[in-house]
Amino acid sequence: MAYDRHRAGARGEALAVAWLTNRDWYVFTAWQSQSPCDLVAVKLRGVARAEIMLLEVRYVGPNSKRPEGLTAAQKRSGIKLLVVHYDGQVDLDPDWSKTVTRKDRSARAKARRDDDTGE
Repeated sequence: MAYDRHRAGARGEALAVAWLTNRDWYVFTAWQSQSPCDLVAVKLRGVARAEIMLLEVRYVGPNSKRPEGLTAAQKRSGIKLLVVHYDGQVDLDPDWSKTVTRKDRSARAKARRDDDTGE
């Protein structure tokens, strides 16, 4: 089960990279397991300017519901949500993602919560 979810996520990231590169973005992937985003996309805008997007990728399979949104920390960092559907449709920063916030379940967030409660 966990392997299937990881494999589906990797497929979603590969489709996201293909979608971005077809739109003239240079794409860099995050290799750390605790990275706040999955992809960094850069588009050159003239000689001295570049547009940079930090992206969290969510893959939606044929039997999936709407994916989770971003965490509050990701939203504060300016990370955008990139939703990749199994049929190849891609939604960049959908409107619903601005109102839905996902609970941060990372080990760092748990440690911060424990520090705040004094445990």
